[in-house]
Amino acid sequence: MAPEQLTGEGASLRSDVYALGLVLHEMLTGKRVFEAKSLTELRALHADTKPPGLSSSAPDVDPAFERLILRCLDRNPNDRPASARVVLASLPGGDQLEAAMLAGETPSPEMVAASSVVGDLSARKAWALLLFVAAALAGTVSLSGRVSLHGLVPLPRSPEVLLDRARQIVERFAPEATVTDRAWGIEVDQRYLRTLQAAPRDRDVRLRTDHPGPLRFWYRSSAEPIVARTWVRGEPWVLGSRTVGRATRTEPPPRSGDIEVVLDPSGRLIRFVRTGPGEDEPSGDPGSAGTDAAAFPQPAFDPGALFEQAGLDPSRLVSEGPQLGPAGDTLVWRGAFADTPARPLRVVVALYEGHLSSFVVKPADHVVGADVSSGETFSVLTWTIRLMLMWGVVGFLVLFALVARNLRSGRGDRRGAFRFALFGALSAGAGLKLEAHFPPSLIDAHDLWLATDAQAIYWAVFGALVYIGVEPILRKALPRALVSWTRLISGRLRDPLVGRDVLVGVSVAALVVLIRFAGAVLPPSAGGVPALRNTWAISALASPWQIPAALLIVPFYAALTALFSLAGYVVNLAIFRRRDLAVLSLWGIFAMVSLARVQGIAGALLELLWFTILLWVLLQVGVLAMTVTVYSITILIHLPLATDLSMWYAGRAAVGLLVIFGLAVYGFVIALAGKPMFGRPVLDV
Repeated sequence: MAPEQLTGEGASLRSDVYALGLVLHEMLTGKRVFEAKSLTELRALHADTKPPGLSSSAPDVDPAFERLILRCLDRNPNDRPASARVVLASLPGGDQLEAAMLAGETPSPEMVAASSVVGDLSARKAWALLLFVAAALAGTVSLSGRVSLHGLVPLPRSPEVLLDRARQIVERFAPEATVTDRAWGIEVDQRYLRTLQAAPRDRDVRLRTDHPGPLRFWYRSSAEPIVARTWVRGEPWVLGSRTVGRATRTEPPPRSGDIEVVLDPSGRLIRFVRTGPGEDEPSGDPGSAGTDAAAFPQPAFDPGALFEQAGLDPSRLVSEGPQLGPAGDTLVWRGAFADTPARPLRVVVALYEGHLSSFVVKPADHVVGADVSSGETFSVLTWTIRLMLMWGVVGFLVLFALVARNLRSGRGDRRGAFRFALFGALSAGAGLKLEAHFPPSLIDAHDLWLATDAQAIYWAVFGALVYIGVEPILRKALPRALVSWTRLISGRLRDPLVGRDVLVGVSVAALVVLIRFAGAVLPPSAGGVPALRNTWAISALASPWQIPAALLIVPFYAALTALFSLAGYVVNLAIFRRRDLAVLSLWGIFAMVSLARVQGIAGALLELLWFTILLWVLLQVGVLAMTVTVYSITILIHLPLATDLSMWYAGRAAVGLLVIFGLAVYGFVIALAGKPMFGRPVLDV
């Protein structure tokens, strides 16, 4: 009997632990802990005498075992192990992580990494996952031509060919222009894509035939270095979406003498604008701003040459006559391309003293103004995002408080945070430099180099703060979810559990992307989604460096996404005190955001399905698997996949596919833990 039972205070689970300690002590020493002839004497021994050690009677007993038994025999019930399961886990050679969890303690990173979880796979399971990845990737590639924007829009000419054509146009219409620096890329006309939402049944046909279509090749030249000193705009709720140093059609703003040329994918001229003195940027509608073409001597205006470059037949154009504006004459024609007579076009030419100022071809139903609506759209997604941003401010304050507490108590994993931040700084720094446009000026290039380093260090410091502030909480609440992650970050790259989680992560990502692509193939009447607006895939079409940049930048953000998602689950668990309600709450938050951007019942069901899969990976497999899943999904969705290997961009997509499949092969080999790849050797008896 425990001391509290002898004094009449009542029994508890810790009273049973005391009894267990008595039994274990007697088993190892062959003697009872307390020998008494009466109950009064026994009570006195319990109250005044400490239990004897085991070293004199059982010298071969592990000292750790002796300390554990003496803990079980502590007079104070609160100082004993909480249950027999804790005692079992605390035995020498037992699972220390399990013991810490049951005792309510925060296990150290070393204890998490030393968990008894093995994680190696049988050859049959490993081969099944690897072959599934190969099949799913093949299915995704086969569907890509029907669901991706670059697969639906004809792209007969490579950016190199379009670049050469743009330079020829500049030499023809501005032969005297001084070109010190140039930049180019491919952009998406989001306004055009929004018009297709109203007629989804005709989407594929219009994407293949409309001119101008949704994709435009832009080229800009300048007499001065083109330096993108500000961040490219991006969604503030998407981590890392803002990138410094990336030159676009409007960043940096055009200066006097800059020339802009926009072509359709076939090389037809859509826009030619030369910025005059005193203008900050080209006008959205030529002729409405004061482009001073006389300041730049040019050949006299030749409409036939412009129509030829634009692929227009003069016989199909009807002049609306000249219109006198503050900056000169504006000539307007209406007509259509010969191959798409059903879609009317408006051709606007701005002149100054008889010289070409600007030339634009646009659909007749387009209104003057920016491609993005200036009005706000108050949708479920908008309000959800605003709510998340508001809580994000509170979250930052809580994060700093957690960092201070964990550093003071010593629970923060400083070594892991340093390695995580160092990886983020190096990978993001290299990726940002691949994306950036470095000008020919040595000083400007040096400044831009430092700017990309600064942004990489900024995110690395943020990642370190998150790691120190959030990781100890996750380590205490759900240490099993961090075992493979902790082993990876400690350098155990050949650990079977690491290999298993990497292979599982790639497999789930391949499944999710296949589901998304299959959903896009569905007809609109069945809930099919519109063409995928993969802006990264479009960027990869213009630059071969975009894919390597994404391969370097995305892992750090994927890891932060996994850590934040698990933290969200822990917060919900603390609120609801039930695992099922915590899972349902987290699932509902992300489902609300995802459902706000889909159309149709089938599309909504597919969106919920793939998100449910991601949540399962996070809670059942762990942070590392979730990180690999998010990383692989991001890369696969934004690859310019092609079923026709003769397409000029097929090689760029192959690089990303090889990296993702290479991750699966790495996980496959490591997860086998040295076992034969094909199971038991044939000669085994």
